[in-house]
Amino acid sequence: MRVGFGGPQGRPGGAAPWTPAKGDALGTPGWFGARGGAGGQRPPGLPRRLPNPALILALLLAAAAPSVWVRTEMPVRGRLPVRVVGYGEAAPAPGGVVSLSVQHQGVLAGVLVVPGQLVVTGQVLAQVAAAPAVVAQYRRAEAAVRLARAERAHMAQLRAQRLATADQLARADGAVTDAELALQALQREGGGAPVQAVRAPFAGVVTSIPVQQGAAVQAGTPLVSLSRRGALQVTVGIPPAAATRVTAGDPVRLEPLQGGAAVAGRVVGVGGMVNPATHLVDTTVIPAADPLGGAAYRAVIRTGWAAGWIVPRDAVLGNRGGHYVYQVGPKGALRVAVRVLAETGMRTAVAGPVAPSLPVVVSGNYQLAPGMAVRTGAR
Repeated sequence: MRVGFGGPQGRPGGAAPWTPAKGDALGTPGWFGARGGAGGQRPPGLPRRLPNPALILALLLAAAAPSVWVRTEMPVRGRLPVRVVGYGEAAPAPGGVVSLSVQHQGVLAGVLVVPGQLVVTGQVLAQVAAAPAVVAQYRRAEAAVRLARAERAHMAQLRAQRLATADQLARADGAVTDAELALQALQREGGGAPVQAVRAPFAGVVTSIPVQQGAAVQAGTPLVSLSRRGALQVTVGIPPAAATRVTAGDPVRLEPLQGGAAVAGRVVGVGGMVNPATHLVDTTVIPAADPLGGAAYRAVIRTGWAAGWIVPRDAVLGNRGGHYVYQVGPKGALRVAVRVLAETGMRTAVAGPVAPSLPVVVSGNYQLAPGMAVRTGAR
């Protein structure tokens, strides 16, 4: 092997090409100048000892190996709440809605409220004019009372004159009582007034008015539906697979979808079948504060706590084989299979053989493969 340096035709200073000595061949240990002669002289600029070509190749391959810049964070032990998320809206609870009506025939003469309106106890909601037949019946009842009282007074006079028996006087007393009871019943039904006012029995919200003004109504026809204030509930649909984890008494955080402050609540019941309309299981939540009827909510139900390794949410990757994280070891990236226990915000609780002394890759993990070199310094 001949190596040339320097001037024209590879000759230093025009000298003849240099040939290394036998003991100083490239790749063979040896020092230049170990022997005399022209072949043992070290040309100017040549290293005192030539490196091994295999070592050069290994260094070049190492320098060319791919590496990924990552951001890491140390895993810590802790716990996170186990949650079930559902969506629903506020509606009156069973028994919280009352339908108001009158007990006689009439005409809806006036409606003084609208659906959704807040009302107070005793407020007039509607007015019903009694039908002519009802008024006539009331007048007959009044006449019957007057007649019964007159006959009783006459019978009492005859009894005083010993012209009537005690039994006859007792029957006259009974007739007066029957007539008065019939009149009182009509008065309670509103037949004594030409126009009867329908009043709110409690403070609440008008939920519906099923009858139009001017319509003829029969006795007992619902005129106004009134919901009690504080008697609203939120019916939340949750996935069937999570329904078995939810029990009565679980705390709930109700987040309005239209914006606003969240409201605390508590589960009072879990449905035993899938709603055919939503394909979810209806869960009843009673809020601690009175919500707006019809408002939509995101319900976060806490069913328990999960203890494990707490890592950033972005650190957990997944595929068909399951979830995993990458940790940075002495020889590069290590892929660790994990099982997700709970997620809250930007944190995830996982279980698995996570090494507590090795950092977990938070950013750049999508580019990693097991054993790949990583960089954690500044870019």
